[in-house]
Amino acid sequence: MTPTTPCNQDFAELNNINPTTQLASSATPKSKLGICDNNIGDDSDINEKIKNTVNDEADKNFRDIEAASYSQDPIQLATQGALVFAAMPTAIQQQLRQCSRVVLLANNPSISLETLSSLLKPSDMLVLFNHFIHSDYLANSPNAAKLAKLIFFRQIGDSQLHFGLPPRHNNVPAIEQMIEQAPVGFLFSNIRYQFPTLADDPSPDDDPIDDSVQLTVSDKLQQKLTDQNFSQVISENHEVIADYPHFEAIHSSAPSSGFFMYRMMRAIRAYLATSFNHDLDIVMIGFNHDTKTNHFWHGHNWDFEREELAITPSGITVIKQG
Repeated sequence: MTPTTPCNQDFAELNNINPTTQLASSATPKSKLGICDNNIGDDSDINEKIKNTVNDEADKNFRDIEAASYSQDPIQLATQGALVFAAMPTAIQQQLRQCSRVVLLANNPSISLETLSSLLKPSDMLVLFNHFIHSDYLANSPNAAKLAKLIFFRQIGDSQLHFGLPPRHNNVPAIEQMIEQAPVGFLFSNIRYQFPTLADDPSPDDDPIDDSVQLTVSDKLQQKLTDQNFSQVISENHEVIADYPHFEAIHSSAPSSGFFMYRMMRAIRAYLATSFNHDLDIVMIGFNHDTKTNHFWHGHNWDFEREELAITPSGITVIKQG
């Protein structure tokens, strides 16, 4: 199903989607599934529900998925997708069911504004990461400002801090503009945003800041960051990423933000196709995953991520830049 209206419906319609009535939880405890702060419901028939909704058309949608480098049973993938979907803010659940594409924007400086202007469509939803690039464009350009957005903030080690929010470098001024113009959801890894101060930063020399960095958030943004309709938490131990090979010798070794989100969106895509017959394309721009990624943080398993993203299912497009 391809939407005919822009993917930015008013938040007054959020109650039209109630994940507690659409989804049923697995009998597996939430802690083992890596789900934080979510109410999926008390039923235990999610596998049966999805099995009953898989039809010939859905099977066709999954043929390419099964052929990808990360091979997985389509029922299992859709089951994981239901759990990931339930872990999303309610505002983002609504957007995912309306949008025709999700565009993951890597923090790659080779991505130009001209490229974004030619790529983005009114029915897109954007996914941004941490201290994301092109904040002024995304907040002010007519082509981007009206698009729904999900911003994924990763916890810094086991601290109270998240990349991309105070007291680290951030785009808070742009985010405060964004929430006035379109639906914006926030996803945090492991813990909710704690509103830390400079004194809470265990390693301030890692990201020295000056007086130009905004260290406070407006009351309206604070409300969004604490409202589960707009802000949720997902564990880095979620089962959708359980096979990721960590480096045991490196503290906080984990998947990169982009790869973690790729796995989440791929699973959600399978769930929406199976349960709602909704076709959701995924575009990943700036995810080069070539040998140059080795100079990034060595706690990410770049070889593993590069191998999987070398072959993506139909409906998932990687656009390299630079």
